[in-house]
Order: sequence, then structure tokens, then C-alpha cells
Amino acid sequence: MMKKLLAVVLALTLSLTLLLPALPSRTAAAVGTESTSGEAAIVVPGVIETMLMTDPDAGRAGRFYAPLSRISLSLVKDLLVGAVKAVFLSNYDTLTDAAIRLEDAAIGNLAMNPDGTSRYDLFTPATGAAESSYAALTESGKWDDVWYGAQIAPELAKTLGDENVFVFTYDWRLGSPTITQRFAAFVDEVKEMTGFDKVDVYCDSYGCQVVASYLYTYGCGNGIGRIVFDSPAWTGTKLFKSLMTDKDELNFHLTDGAKILLDFFMIEPDVRPLLGLLPDRVVQHVAYTFISHAMDEYLLGAAGLWCCCATEDYEEMKAKLLDPSENAALIREVDEAQYGVMRHIPEVLAAAEEAGIQVSVIMNEGIPLMAGNEINGDGVVDAASGSGGECLPLGQTFTDGRTGAHVSPANDYDLTNAFLPERTWVFYGQTHGQSYWDDEARELVTKLMLTDEIASVASDPRFPQFSDSHCPTCDVSLRLAEKGGSVLRPADGAVQAIIRNDSGNQVIVTGVRIDGVSYTASEVTGWIQPGHYKTVTLTPDGAAAPEYGTVTISYIEFDLIPLAKTRTQYFKTELN
Repeated sequence: MMKKLLAVVLALTLSLTLLLPALPSRTAAAVGTESTSGEAAIVVPGVIETMLMTDPDAGRAGRFYAPLSRISLSLVKDLLVGAVKAVFLSNYDTLTDAAIRLEDAAIGNLAMNPDGTSRYDLFTPATGAAESSYAALTESGKWDDVWYGAQIAPELAKTLGDENVFVFTYDWRLGSPTITQRFAAFVDEVKEMTGFDKVDVYCDSYGCQVVASYLYTYGCGNGIGRIVFDSPAWTGTKLFKSLMTDKDELNFHLTDGAKILLDFFMIEPDVRPLLGLLPDRVVQHVAYTFISHAMDEYLLGAAGLWCCCATEDYEEMKAKLLDPSENAALIREVDEAQYGVMRHIPEVLAAAEEAGIQVSVIMNEGIPLMAGNEINGDGVVDAASGSGGECLPLGQTFTDGRTGAHVSPANDYDLTNAFLPERTWVFYGQTHGQSYWDDEARELVTKLMLTDEIASVASDPRFPQFSDSHCPTCDVSLRLAEKGGSVLRPADGAVQAIIRNDSGNQVIVTGVRIDGVSYTASEVTGWIQPGHYKTVTLTPDGAAAPEYGTVTISYIEFDLIPLAKTRTQYFKTELN
């Protein structure tokens, strides 16, 4: 019991301080495509996706966070006593004190100085191209310390070869200008080592800002062939302001995130049932304590997080939280990013395309930011900041009823004037950095990286601009067999659809309701085991159908108790 409670608290600590994107699966299906470029590939992960080390050669024992064995029994006792007092007496003093001491012991060596330098010596697992190829990482045993943010590497290596796929690791606490200098040297090393004149780049989250900064700083004629920007934090995210100044209004949903964190830090007990038993007021109080302490005491001087502050919030946040004298060096670093590449993303992308670089963007929508605010995004990056498109809060639709090739089926996301409307794909219901574990997204990424088959969002009906996602954030999903995506045309006649169970529990589908689009679903009800699916037939009732429609799946999930749920997906009847 004590071990489980400690695991819960550690999971909460890390979830609230590190802004983890979703954990990808370690396996990926082959796409079966061939490269048309013959170039090497570099994977650039996002924030915290590089495991920082106190000793890069010590394996798991050298990771930055304290192992459970170093947490004292007296602290465990205080946590237990504090939890009891909080639950039954509404007295949080003991729990708050114990939580802060736990956080200091577990991840205190992430702390930054006011000038943006690290307070303690931390290192990346690999240094330079020679140590960073997929072949070298697997041979040295360091792959487990980098795989979290580099799951696309094995897939690319199937075509390009293990020795031609590289993972750029970096200290994510640093500002993008500093990281960009190191990335530029890394690109040169890869070219020299492989003999290729060009490299292709896959990047996600903060890594997208680093790659864009490279183009902005060094120009677009430096041998980049293709770039896939996944969940880009080009212009920051609205989440930063929530975490730094609205901490007393946070409303974290931590139960699902706990399993992700326990897997990431290789802690075996699954404590989600325990979290579910804690009163929400206790969970939120601990969340507030953790995030306040972490941001104020460890990460206020982390330029990397400041570079993830939404551009429209930056001056306000800087005035509130940074001292012009004490934080002068940090401010210079972040100002360079905020008023450099982050204000010039449209020009950077246009220049890249003009230089012949094939640029692709993958975005996500339909999930509130992890702080609990109902801003449309992928949990970490709000969709508007990441794409440059117009995005409404969750639950709202455009009142002018706008339509067109670049408007989402839910009528809440318009990419018409986005940074790159013709080459931006959007997955509804996909979490931050989830492309590795979503079948369709992973196949799209691999095709974009290895082939020239997809010229625009209209090139392949299997990959329309807007597509619904099946993923562990959703219990069930409905896809169109052999078509995929979110386009359902009346002229197609009857179509086969697949309802898949993406949860870890048994579900029973009780019905499918289709509103707006005139279709009837047959053969609906039935049990579906985890990871399995059921095929149903969608039959059009008539020739005419409106442009937008919703499909609502009713089902019961059998977790600790049976829970009746619904999931709504959005479909269009035309691409244009």
C-alpha cells in the first residue's frame, strides 16, 4: 500500500511539472514504402523527451530523477498521515509539506539558476552524430533513454538503414537559440558521417521550434530535403500561462496520465484505481502544490519553457515573473526566440517551400489543455498556436456556418488562412505527440518522410486533411473501412465501418446514432474485447445529405464498475 501511494504521488509530481506528451507504443507497423531521396534522417524530439542524466554511462541508475529507494520511510509516513488528514479533516498542512519534500527529493536536480543555466550537472545520453545513430544507440544500450521521443526512428530505419537514422538529443530546459546552434553542428556531422548532401527531418513539439529556428537562422539552402512538423510549438502554447499564473484555477485530470507516467519512469504498479478513490479536492490541492513549487523553485529559469510561452502572452508573463536584472541573460535568450523565429513562422515556411524543401505539418484538435481549460488542442499545444489557423474553444462552432476544403467537420477549426493550409493534416481526438501509436497518423508520417506520394491534403483519400483518431484517450472509435478519414459521401452507397475498442477493458456497443448525415447503421450491438473491432454497415437513406454530420457511438465500458458512455465523431460529405 505504501509503495502504491508513493507511486501515485510521484506520478502526480512528474505529470504536473514536465508537460508530458502521450506515451507512444514501442511497436510500429511497416508501411512498405521506399525512399525516393536516399537521404539520412534526423529525429528531433520535444520537451522532456530526452532523458537527462546525472551520468550518461550509468544506464537507468544515471537518470535525473531520484529512484524510489532514496525516498525516506519518514516521508512516506508523512504522506500517508497527510492524506488521511486531508481526506477526513480537510487539513492539508502535513500533506503539502510532505509533497514539497517529495518533489525536492525526486526531481529537484532539474532546477535552473535565474540566468538560465542549470543548477546541477545534467547530460544527454548521447553526444554528437557518432553516438546518436539508431545503430549506435541500440548497440550502446542507450536507446531506452531516448526512445520516448524517437519512436519514428525504427520505422525510418527499415528503409534508410539503422546507420542513416539519427536522434538529436538536447537539454530541453535551454532556449531554442542555444539548441539551434548545436543542431546546426549536428546536421553537419550527420552529412559528413553519412556522405549525403541532404537530410530529412522529423520533429515534434518544441523540436519543431528548434528546426524552424535552424531554417530562420541558417537559411533554407543547407541540405534539408523533407521536414515533418508534428504537433509544433512554433509560436508556443496557451498552456504556459495557465501553469505559471493561473495555478489556483487549475483542474487537472490525472487518472489517465498516471499510467503514462508510470510506464515512462518504469514504475510497475498501476495506481489509476487508487487515484480514482481520492477525493477530487485532495487531488487538485496536491496538483496546485506540485505545480506551484516546481514552476517557482525549479523551472522559472528554464528558457525552453519560456520559449513555449504563447507569443501573445509573452510580454505579460515576462513582466509578471522575470526580474530585468537577475534574469537578464535568460530574457536575452528568450527574446531572441520570441521576436525572431516565433514571430516569423509564415515567412520561414514559405522560404523553405521556395527552396524546394517538402514541408508537412501534423496537428491535433478536440482535447482540452491538460490544465483543465477548455481550449481546443491536443492537451499541450492549442490548435490555433500550432497551426496558425482559426480555432474555437471546445463546444463552439462557427456561427457563419463556414465550409470548404480547410474547415473541420466539427465546424470549429478553419485552416484556410493557416501557416500551411495545403500541407497541414489534423487528427481529431489525438493527443500531443501521439503519431507513433495511432495507425493512420504513423502511416502518414512515414509516407511523408520516405516518399513523394502525397503532394497535398487532397492527394490521397486515405489521408484527408481532417481525420478522426483512434487512440487510448478514447475508448472506442469508428472508421470507414478501406477509406479512413472523416469523409462520408452519399454517392458512395453502403459502406463498411469499423468500430474499434481502444480501451483496456471490455466494452459492449449498444448503438450508433447518425445525425445530419442520412445513413442507417446495421449490426451494431455486441461485445468488443480490448484492441478488437466490430464491422457495421452504413447505408444511405436518400440521395441528399447536409455537409456536416455527427456519429455518436453508445457503449458500456466494464472497468471497476460498468460505465455507460458515448463518443461523438464528425464527418464531412465532401472534401471541397
